[in-house]
Amino acid sequence: EVEKHLPAHIAWLKQQYEQNIYLFFARKVPFTGGVCLAVAESALQMMEITETDPFRTNNVAKYDIQELDLTKINTPMLQEYASD
Repeated sequence: EVEKHLPAHIAWLKQQYEQNIYLFFARKVPFTGGVCLAVAESALQMMEITETDPFRTNNVAKYDIQELDLTKINTPMLQEYASD
């Protein structure tokens, strides 16, 4: 069921990335889900954003949204490890 909705989910992630919502997304290894870091005003706003994800609208994935207080980020290091 997940594979069926994967292209739409990836397109949705790309759209959110282009709108500067997501800082990064990554697949778990083995592929049992993913991890994302996003910017939103609140956890509630992020929940509303994720409601439009094809994985959510088709009930094939759940989000575990947690608020963070980001204190430091190593941007060059993040880019170095990106696979695309």
